[in-house]
Amino acid sequence: MFSMLLKPAASALLLSSLLAQSPTSDSGWAPQTRLPAARAGSTASTVNGIVYLIAGSSAPGVPTASVLTFNPATGIWARGEKLPVATNQPASCVLNGEIHVLGGIPVAGGATALHWLFDTSNGVWEARAPMPTARGNAGAAVLNGLIHVVGGQTTGSGATQFSTHEVYDPLTDSWATLAPISPARAGLGLISHAGNLYAIGGALADNSTNYKIVEIYDSATNQWQAVASMPTARSNFGVALMNGRIHAVGGGYLNAPALKMHEIYDIVSNSWSTGVDIPTGRQSMGFTLANGSMLAIGGIVNAGGTHTKVVEQYLFQ
Repeated sequence: MFSMLLKPAASALLLSSLLAQSPTSDSGWAPQTRLPAARAGSTASTVNGIVYLIAGSSAPGVPTASVLTFNPATGIWARGEKLPVATNQPASCVLNGEIHVLGGIPVAGGATALHWLFDTSNGVWEARAPMPTARGNAGAAVLNGLIHVVGGQTTGSGATQFSTHEVYDPLTDSWATLAPISPARAGLGLISHAGNLYAIGGALADNSTNYKIVEIYDSATNQWQAVASMPTARSNFGVALMNGRIHAVGGGYLNAPALKMHEIYDIVSNSWSTGVDIPTGRQSMGFTLANGSMLAIGGIVNAGGTHTKVVEQYLFQ
C-alpha cells in the first residue's frame, strides 16, 4: 500500500518537503521539487493528477524496484508500494485508471518479459500475462483499449534491438503480434493519437546508430509508413502529446549523451519545429504529462552515466 499518499506532512512518509518553484510564465520550463535521490531509467505515468515514478536505476548498473509518487500541485514526493522485482528501463502506460509496467532490464542484465498491473485505488501490484518477447527500453501506448509495446532491446553479451510490435488485450489477458517497425530500435518514443501510433527515433542496442525516423501505424490496416523525420537523430528522450503536437525532449546519441533540445511535431501539417530547450540536458528520464504540463524527472546527465535528482516542468500556453 502507499505510504499515506496525499496526507499532510505530519502523517505522511514524505521524502521531500521543499515546495516547487512556480514557473515565471504560462509557457516554458521551470524547476520542480527535486527527487529525494538520483534516479534514471525510470518509467513515469500519471493517474488522477498524481505522478508515479517506477523502477529504473539508482546508479549505473543498479536496478531498483522503488516507486515514488509526486503531487505537482504541492511539490511533495512520497514512497509508494515497490514493484515486485527490480528492473531498469521498463515501459509503462495507463489503461482504465490502472498502470501497466512492461519488461525492463533486470539485475542480471538481458531483459525480462514480465508484465505488472498496479491498481492505484488499493496500492496492489498484480502479475499479468508476460509479453511474448522479453525486452527493455521499449515504447508502450494505449490504442483502442489495447496496450501496444513496440521495439526495445536486450543488454549484455549478444545485446540486440527489436522491431517487435506486440499488443495486449486486458479483457482476455493475452497477447498478439502485429506489424513490426523498421528499422529495429530501442529507446524510441511511442505516442497514440486518433487511431494511430507514432514511433519516433531510437537507436541500436549498442547506441552506435541513432535514428531520426518517424513511423505512423494505422490500426485499421496494420501497416506502418514513414512521415516527416525528427530533425535530430536520438534515443532515450521524453515524448508527450498536447493539442495535436508531439513534443520530443532531451535524449542522447553516441557523442552527445545529454541533449537539451525540444523538437515539436505537428500531426496535421506533418512538420517539425523547435521548442524551448529543457534547462538540464539528459536522457533516460521519467517523462509524463500531469495537470496540463510535462514533467521531466531524473535521468543521465553525462557520458559517465551520472544520475540526477533534477525535476523540471513545462507549462503549456
